Amino acid sequence: TNNIIYLCETTSTKRLFFLGSIGSCTASFGIFIASSIATIFYEIFSSTYLSLWGWRLAYSISLLIGVTTYLMRRNMEETTVFQEIVNKKRIINNPILDSYKSQRKDYLIAFGLTLLPATAFNYVFMFLPNYLISSLGTNASKALSDNSISLLFRLSIIPILGIIADKIGGIKIARLASILFLILSIPLFYSIIYPSFFTTISIYLFAILTTLNAATTPGLLMKMLKPETRSTIFSFTFNCCFGIFGGIVPFISFLLINETGSKMASVYYLMFAALITFVATFFFKGNRGYE
Repeated sequence: TNNIIYLCETTSTKRLFFLGSIGSCTASFGIFIASSIATIFYEIFSSTYLSLWGWRLAYSISLLIGVTTYLMRRNMEETTVFQEIVNKKRIINNPILDSYKSQRKDYLIAFGLTLLPATAFNYVFMFLPNYLISSLGTNASKALSDNSISLLFRLSIIPILGIIADKIGGIKIARLASILFLILSIPLFYSIIYPSFFTTISIYLFAILTTLNAATTPGLLMKMLKPETRSTIFSFTFNCCFGIFGGIVPFISFLLINETGSKMASVYYLMFAALITFVATFFFKGNRGYE
């Protein structure tokens, strides 16, 4: 998350959402690479070879990425925003404690704004491919290929939406995303679990819907959070939402389907997240981070 903050703090407020959207793309790009490699490996190797040693070969590629990232970051300078805080002696010794005492509302709003993008991303790119393969009998290579194409769509659209958000305001797009998920989740998922001509199209439309929040949430949090405690609240809410509430999406989705006996049950968790984010948009107070 700090890479997003760094990008946003090194640009003007007129390009805040665009740079924030680039930060969102980095995670999607990593998943895209992983999904593409998985697609290739499923085409080249048998499932037996993959389970024995093929997965180790895939993981070894990440070592190269890690070394490259370290070399890029080791000599980076602090942002002008941070330097200004230092110069004005506004450094907080314990930002975790301070933010908990005085900015609990900010935690809740930031959590609410981040819940839908975290849930939607894991639902579309983690749960759906697994559900298609394990429950609907879709060929693994086909499911992963569609997943990779969906991620490519996402990477292409997010920066464009970031530019638009800088023009019209990110909160409008975030609110629209919540409404669209509430309206379209059921028909889109229905067309996926009951295969038809629209099945692949629905998968891609789901992926496109996830771009709306991905392009706007970083910029919204940057505008809302005070620089002194921005990194603390930003990191906590992002990691909490994506790591915990987003990470359990596949488990919760399969659990809902198994416990209720309804194939449609999983989509209600996604709609619940959309409702929470929709409510949170009305409590958003902009420009506090850039007063």
